[in-house]
Amino acid sequence: MSYLTPEAKSKLSSTIRALRERLLTDLQNAIESTYRLSIKTLNKAGLAQEQQVKRQRLEQWLDEQSRSQGKSKKQELEIRDRYLKTAVKLAAATLLNRLVVIKQMEAHGLIKPAVLTGGWQSRGYREFRDFAPDLCKDETEGYGTLLQLLYDELAQELPGLFGNVGVTALFPIPASTLRAAIEALDAAELKDVWLDDTTLGWVYQYWNDPEREALDAKLNGGGKVEPHEIASKTQMFTERYMVEWLLHNSLGQMWLAMCKKHGWTAEVEADGTLARLEARRKEWREKREQGEVAIEALMPIEPGIEENWKYWVPQPLTADAVTHAPESVRSLKILDPATGSGHFLVIAFGLLFTLYQEEARHRGENWSDRQIVESILENNLYGVDIDPRAIQIAAAALILKARLLSPQASPKHLNLVASNLQLASLPADDPALVELRREVTQATGIPEKLTNQIVYALQGADYLGTLLKVDTAVDAAISEYESQFQQAVQGDIFAGFGEQKPDFNFQQTKASLLDKLEQFLSRCTSGDDLGLRLRGEQLAAGIRFIRIVRENSYDLVIGNPPYQRTSKMADAAYITKNYSKGKADLYAAFLERGLQLAKVGGLSALLTMRNWMFIQQFTQIREYLLENFDLRTLGDVDRGAFDEVPNEVLAVVMSVFQKVSFNGGMSVAMQPTPLEDNSYDRQRTKRKRAAVLLQIGRFEFSSDRFEVIEEKPLVYWWDEQLFRIYALNGNQFSARCHRYSSIFDSMGASVFPPSNAETVAVMNSNLGRYILQSLNPSIHFQVGDVNRLPLFHIESADEIFTQLDVAFTEHEAARETSVEFKKPGTSAWNYAQEWAQTAVDSEPGTPLPKYEPVYEEPPATNFVSYAIGVALGRFSTNGEGILNQAPATALPHGILYLSAYSEKDSLEHPSCKPIQETWHEYGSIIAKGTQLRKWLRLSFFKEVHLGMYESRPIYFPLSSPRKNFVAFVSIHH
Repeated sequence: MSYLTPEAKSKLSSTIRALRERLLTDLQNAIESTYRLSIKTLNKAGLAQEQQVKRQRLEQWLDEQSRSQGKSKKQELEIRDRYLKTAVKLAAATLLNRLVVIKQMEAHGLIKPAVLTGGWQSRGYREFRDFAPDLCKDETEGYGTLLQLLYDELAQELPGLFGNVGVTALFPIPASTLRAAIEALDAAELKDVWLDDTTLGWVYQYWNDPEREALDAKLNGGGKVEPHEIASKTQMFTERYMVEWLLHNSLGQMWLAMCKKHGWTAEVEADGTLARLEARRKEWREKREQGEVAIEALMPIEPGIEENWKYWVPQPLTADAVTHAPESVRSLKILDPATGSGHFLVIAFGLLFTLYQEEARHRGENWSDRQIVESILENNLYGVDIDPRAIQIAAAALILKARLLSPQASPKHLNLVASNLQLASLPADDPALVELRREVTQATGIPEKLTNQIVYALQGADYLGTLLKVDTAVDAAISEYESQFQQAVQGDIFAGFGEQKPDFNFQQTKASLLDKLEQFLSRCTSGDDLGLRLRGEQLAAGIRFIRIVRENSYDLVIGNPPYQRTSKMADAAYITKNYSKGKADLYAAFLERGLQLAKVGGLSALLTMRNWMFIQQFTQIREYLLENFDLRTLGDVDRGAFDEVPNEVLAVVMSVFQKVSFNGGMSVAMQPTPLEDNSYDRQRTKRKRAAVLLQIGRFEFSSDRFEVIEEKPLVYWWDEQLFRIYALNGNQFSARCHRYSSIFDSMGASVFPPSNAETVAVMNSNLGRYILQSLNPSIHFQVGDVNRLPLFHIESADEIFTQLDVAFTEHEAARETSVEFKKPGTSAWNYAQEWAQTAVDSEPGTPLPKYEPVYEEPPATNFVSYAIGVALGRFSTNGEGILNQAPATALPHGILYLSAYSEKDSLEHPSCKPIQETWHEYGSIIAKGTQLRKWLRLSFFKEVHLGMYESRPIYFPLSSPRKNFVAFVSIHH
């Protein structure tokens, strides 16, 4: 159950952002006042002994960081300052995360009595104050001491969060800062937030939002994302309803397949849960259509088993799904390849817990809560992220979830890893690396050069995470060695051939190499990256990483991978080389990688941008996915799916692929809101979430349908008839009509068909537009999109085009900014377009609608603008249109001068008589009670001319600061 309503998230977001600003400022000031760092000489700072020792520790750490990277004294100082700010930020984030974890534990009753809830009025503090009054005489009245005792207790299990976290322990927390933080988190509006199992992750995102926004600004300014910035740029927390939809339609569907495989009847089917949900959906949809319930209102869900199936979409259970279903939920392996703060894994944890309990009932066995929880953490859940802070938060969130399900659970290990192995800093003569090269050569014969290649490849783990193909690097080194090994041996004519080596065993060599590599990584990487103290010994991060990223290992790969165009990355060479089909964007590379990591028959369920389904740039990855795998379900939530991202750029889709070839079965897509819905308001996400729950917009399709369209866009909503029309007509044309010889480029690309009339009619028909928008839902249409549009016959196209040509000629003659302009007048162009639209969309055999034009009067300001053009010599008075040369009757030098202090200005010139006459006729309509001279000075340019000429003016007003004197200068004279 989610306690994070949109309103609660908004409050949490504003609270965390405000606390971030306060904490960073206060801690920076506190460290200066405590250690007096601005006084460069320690002996002159006048510090007490304790502060002196702590300052020395801090300065030693800063010196080590700056010396290792700086090339000059100035660079060292800059790097030193940057690391100090980083340490301040880490200390502030550590404090906040500690308080949030404690708040959550108190909310669930895992810490009694409460200390943070109620703050200085809490029961825990009152008891401490009564018990130890002598410890309550500091600035915090003993509250800080009590909090530290609580930290020390929690550090027994979570040392990475509550222990002495590096230099951050040297940062003092002012009493006023501590009080402000505790009071902010104790706000009444946040009371239920601490009960949600994803809150810690949301806190992490809200804390990082300012950094991500700064990187967005950097990209908008033409910069690129550096490798070390990828984590900050691509962190985006997933709405809970999308996580649950993906899990219910992957893990849930897998469970139904497991039940069928074993001959069990799933309890959600046996007890009627799925049937009840479907019946309630039908009833709720009817109420929605009749206006009895608001369209953003969520259908009620009963607590318990319904929560775990509410987003499951009824869908075919394929033979492949049953064949490849895991034998037991205990052996099922789930990987989030870009874990972040663990949102997907935490929610999967709860779902797995209920599936374990059900399997035990089917088997007639008794599995305790502790056994289940430990098994889930040790065997089922896997995650990798490039940000170590995210992994620590994910680990803490999973442990917190474990405590709620079984307080006694004590897992031996967690299958999470932060992939920042930091191998790049290893010198070539590092003892562990020297030993690795020697041992590999002795054990396998592989030369040191190839071993170095593997270690060099592992350096990319810091910013590539699961995209790093460790298997590929190892296989390539062995294959290169094998090719050398198998080269023909030249014998001696007298001595014959020397002793022959035995046959090369690839798998045996690989196993030996991986064993040596793991020994090396155990010496070079630590096992404390999770910040947990577990019952078993945690494997070193490097070993966990290479084991977790092995291909063909997972029943389910699920997550929300990062979205980042590789063209905006400073270093995208690895992606381009190793993910050529998905190289345009990181998320597309993950679409490919997810299916490499999945077992045969396994699932990849990812939330990504939706443009991979349509646009030309993603043709390769789209064709690869459709030709090699079985697309089972789509959740096309399009724009407005995220509460936190109120823009039109982020349009997303949830896809579930099975790692088997397409077998001809039907797939299901959900389109909760119509694609043409361009509504844009803060309730949009609520409406979309409600529609997803009600399963509005269901489509069934066969993946082989798309083969009739070049580049295979996933227009899943097309019906069979439209596919047949497309297949029969093909794609023979593309066109756009120009009235004059023109220069065009990629933003106005043109081709030249045999019939302009037929082509223009087809392109502007509703069917033509529908096809084009289906093939490319993005902002710009490309030549390739139009090439795919079939040329179907439009009756009377020539007559329609001729009538439009006449109406447009009249319209252009009356439009001042047109090259065909004569003078202002009425226009029937709007009517003509509506008439033509009706005509081209008429059923075959229907006569042309009668053409009865309705003429519209132009704005009154058009006549004044024309009169000004006549006075300045741009237009003639008799309707000749634009003049190449100003007549003698025009204003001298093409300047219209106006004064607020004298009537002896240009308006008195005979050339301005048309302006005076026009104002006499239309002035009361344009600006009643305003004099012509004042209106021209203050209003004409801004309110009329700029808009008419689309901010590309032809008359420029040179004016005094208050516009008491204005001279309009024609750029043509």
